[in-house]
Amino acid sequence: MAGGDASGSKYGGYESSMPKLPDLPPETNSSPMDLLRVPCKVKSVIVKGNKRTKRALIEAQVAKALQAGTYEELALELDSVNDNLQSLDMFKKTVCEIDVAADGSSDEVNIAVEVSSSAASQPCSC
Repeated sequence: MAGGDASGSKYGGYESSMPKLPDLPPETNSSPMDLLRVPCKVKSVIVKGNKRTKRALIEAQVAKALQAGTYEELALELDSVNDNLQSLDMFKKTVCEIDVAADGSSDEVNIAVEVSSSAASQPCSC
């Protein structure tokens, strides 16, 4: 078997563990930008690093992104979420990521929002 191993996997068994990207819309002239128009729906929101900030504050910023219907809309909304969280001056760093479903068979995605508190929001050691 050319390019594979005895198990039939192209990459020695690793290929099946990778999430499958969503299928592009059925158009004859598909480009990489067409992937942005693929439908998606948010399955869950995962918030990491919020030691002092209430989860509800972060979820309120993410609420509009939950209504996104395509990857493009979701990416634009998460960019806005990131800007809004940064403008609160509560976080040193904020990162918003889109995670496709592990099985890759549906249009469901998870949103991961990771924050780290800024020095200004730390308790004073006076």
